[in-house]
Amino acid sequence: MWSKLKKEKKVKEMKTKKIIMLCISLLILTSFSLQAVPNDNSTILEPIPSLIELTSHPAINITGNIEMDDFPNKTGSGTASDPYIIQFLNISQNLLFYSIKMVNVTRYVVIRNIAIGNVVLSSSAIKLENCANINVTDSYITINFAGIIGVNLTNCFFSNNIMEFNNGLGFSFVNSSSISLINNTIRSFTYREGILIRNSTNIIIKKNNISQMNYPGIRISLSNNTEIIENYISNVSYYGIEFYHSNNSQIKKNVIQDMRGGNEGISLIKSNYNVISENIISQTHLGISLTLSDNNTISYSQISNYDYGIFLSYSDGNNVFENSLCDNYDDDIFEENYDGDYNSIHDNYLDCSSPVNTISGYNIPILLIFGLLGLITATFFIHSKKKQ
Repeated sequence: MWSKLKKEKKVKEMKTKKIIMLCISLLILTSFSLQAVPNDNSTILEPIPSLIELTSHPAINITGNIEMDDFPNKTGSGTASDPYIIQFLNISQNLLFYSIKMVNVTRYVVIRNIAIGNVVLSSSAIKLENCANINVTDSYITINFAGIIGVNLTNCFFSNNIMEFNNGLGFSFVNSSSISLINNTIRSFTYREGILIRNSTNIIIKKNNISQMNYPGIRISLSNNTEIIENYISNVSYYGIEFYHSNNSQIKKNVIQDMRGGNEGISLIKSNYNVISENIISQTHLGISLTLSDNNTISYSQISNYDYGIFLSYSDGNNVFENSLCDNYDDDIFEENYDGDYNSIHDNYLDCSSPVNTISGYNIPILLIFGLLGLITATFFIHSKKKQ
């Protein structure tokens, strides 16, 4: 009997030790995973052109759903569950026209694994006009005047495309809604912006890599309800992200660095009710600039190596808090031409002491403390049961 009790006690002790070790392991893994959250968008995966041999194809020009239905080099039925798929084509040396042009097409279409090059004199490699439900993905566009141009589009998706060594715009959308640009690479453009949005609404720009541009990385003009999240922008001119007459949008968790000639990381001009949060901005003339822009929020961002950290010019009702600013040459936060204080500026850190690794504004050390408290509570509970 005594041996049996002793054995049961030993089993309970082993279970207790296993539970404690499991808690410790989970805590360690949690701490590593939290600390691994990058501040430089290093998790952005750059798409790679398909190694599958592509079929040479002439330019594609489709007007209307009937022509789309009759186009021979596709699969699928054009529905949401079974879209038309155009893929594995090489459209090059087309010197006068668009490589792909679609007008008045509302069938569900996926264009993927397409290579477009040397369309030097055309307006763009791909032009979409009055279209809906178009998906362009995993394609490579190079040595063109511009990349993808869209006018009057809705419910379109562009992802994992590479655009490089073009002369004009990367992406440009006008009078469009419900457009998503996710995980595209745009680099080495001579003229115009990487991404230009005008007179549009409900645009998502997420996890794109934009670099080596002679113009701004992202420009939003006369557009509302735009989400610019987790993009990496480096070595561009004028502005990393620019808003003009654009409202009710979010600019979050972007990394902007190495601006050419200084210039501005994020610039808002006549733009109201926007949220700028958790961005990392370095090596600019102005980190975040607001001009004639009211009722915006600037929070939880880190700005370093700049002339002016946050610059407010003729802007009222803005809430600026919990930002980290350091290594400046002039002013951390500067308000221009004010007789009174019309902005709420509080709890900012001027020595880089604000936590860099944050998750929705929470400190990783605080999260670890909660984890330790959970571990202690679990251990106390186990020992209490053991005594009973």
